[in-house]
Amino acid sequence: MTTTFDTSPVTDTGQLYPLRWIKLIVERAKARVDEKRNRKGLGRLMKLDDQMLRDIGIARNNVRWVLHRPLRTDASELLSQVARGRL
Repeated sequence: MTTTFDTSPVTDTGQLYPLRWIKLIVERAKARVDEKRNRKGLGRLMKLDDQMLRDIGIARNNVRWVLHRPLRTDASELLSQVARGRL
């Protein structure tokens, strides 16, 4: 006999299960904290001089542009793509 559990946060009537709803809120809050932490780390790049930024393959305006993208955007990945010339 196999027991399966419904892992959907939504009931058949479209209502969220309370514990799953709380879990979703916690996961989104954690993701937001992680995104802000990543942005803070990228903000430290602004303290480097232009030569150091060129050495790692980016320009100051690239860092500014990435830091002004919406918070839900993975800024680190976006800056990597810019450095690789994909954007």
